[in-house]
Amino acid sequence: MSRVADVVVPSTAAVSVPSVAVETDLDPVQGRRGAGESGGAFHCRDSHRALRFRSMRAIPGATMAWMAVFGLAGCGAASGAGRCLPRVPGETPAAAVESSAAWVAWTTPQGWLHVGTRAEYERVEPLREEIWGGTSNEPVEKELLGAGPWSTQAAALDEVCAMLGDVRVATHPGASPGETIRATIDGREVNVQLGRGMLPEDVFWTAQQYDHGEQIRILHEHGISPRVVFAAPRWLAHVTGVGTMDGPQARDQWFLLDFEPSGGGFTLPDGMGGTFGYSYDRLEGPFADSFEVVPVLRELGLPYAGDVSVDLVLDDPVDHGLPRCAP
Repeated sequence: MSRVADVVVPSTAAVSVPSVAVETDLDPVQGRRGAGESGGAFHCRDSHRALRFRSMRAIPGATMAWMAVFGLAGCGAASGAGRCLPRVPGETPAAAVESSAAWVAWTTPQGWLHVGTRAEYERVEPLREEIWGGTSNEPVEKELLGAGPWSTQAAALDEVCAMLGDVRVATHPGASPGETIRATIDGREVNVQLGRGMLPEDVFWTAQQYDHGEQIRILHEHGISPRVVFAAPRWLAHVTGVGTMDGPQARDQWFLLDFEPSGGGFTLPDGMGGTFGYSYDRLEGPFADSFEVVPVLRELGLPYAGDVSVDLVLDDPVDHGLPRCAP
């Protein structure tokens, strides 16, 4: 049976902050674009598949969030210094080729990093088919990365992922997609689109081309954990009771707070102009980001806290690319 956790993130706004039960089942989700090629020195095959973590983020105005997961253990220390990813026995790096079938990587002024074939790179596409490109029919500007080309998608992803730095989850309020993976590469700040996603002709709006879970899965397969950086320090409080209109009620819940409580109690808005009073007996923190809070969540047996799923962070996480080990 899955362990159920109640976790909330309070806000200074007077809104309802319910506790929410979380299920930790995994659902395989089949993508709609081809898996591309496999081979070379890369482990990521069947790249059109993704696993999504079903959870309810208990934030003010609780919203359902699909967090992508695909855990691999033992993928580097905090700095990643001196670490490399193992090669598959018998595999050798793919040789670069000059053809329309070769794989390349490029960026666009709209802030996206793409990995695709040279034919896709050379194809003239209107801005309206690029995410955040607007409605213009003007062609998308594309700039090749210095690395490449590669003979397989696997080899391309291998080297592109190794070049990534400062990999993190970014939110975009009011935009679609509202959440992406941001990183630096070759001196550029980009939103990574490593997977094949969905073709423009298969979607109702351009943002549907982006598969957040696919990006996280590919990064995990390369030993990279996208970091969630908190806007302010957070604390985990073990709540033992709450005051209600029917009197005090016992609780056994962990709350993720964006303030430090004191004196064994704190209050949260009830959404109707009043507050609920909570008692607590244990406090953990402060935490600056997901890399700090996830180890504690794992010790407590909690599947997530606020906008952080434990499955987003690998063991011994790094937020940058790792090279493949020498043959």
